[in-house]
Amino acid sequence: MKNKGFTLVELLGVIIIISLLSLIIFPNIISSFFEVSNKLDDATTLIVIEAAKDYYENNRDNIGKLDYCITISTLQSEGLLAYDIKDSDGKVLPSNTLVKIYKGGSKFAVAEKCEVTNAGIKEAAQAYYNDGNIIINNGSSVCITILTLQNSYYLSKNISNGNSFYDANTSLKLTNNGEINVGINESC
Repeated sequence: MKNKGFTLVELLGVIIIISLLSLIIFPNIISSFFEVSNKLDDATTLIVIEAAKDYYENNRDNIGKLDYCITISTLQSEGLLAYDIKDSDGKVLPSNTLVKIYKGGSKFAVAEKCEVTNAGIKEAAQAYYNDGNIIINNGSSVCITILTLQNSYYLSKNISNGNSFYDANTSLKLTNNGEINVGINESC
């Protein structure tokens, strides 16, 4: 009597062939998936940066020539970005995601934080003075706050010194001794 079916050798041959094919095909499928995922991240970043460029063009006179950071929520409230923009994992981008606009719109980037050094704050205060927003007689001083610079677009909101956020009520003392000197947290 003759048995109908496959021998053990035939079954092992089929399993080996399927295994070899999966070793060849499976890595290509996985790498294709990750390439698509990265392209989606690049596409999402590009959408956000294009919205930031539009924001810059609409507010060029207000932003000035210094580095400036805005949030996704600002872009959304201006109607430049959809409220449900998602990353490649399908998660909605947090509304506090920052976009940094570098000096004069020369570069745009999605940023983890918007760091500003004390020198950057002094530069913003100097620009505020140079643009004629305040007059300081020789030998006199004027005090303003970081909030003043933020409300007049010389500094962006949510600025940090790397470790923590600056308090908007931090005082800046501008003194005219032939040239303008800026002191941070000096008594006013």
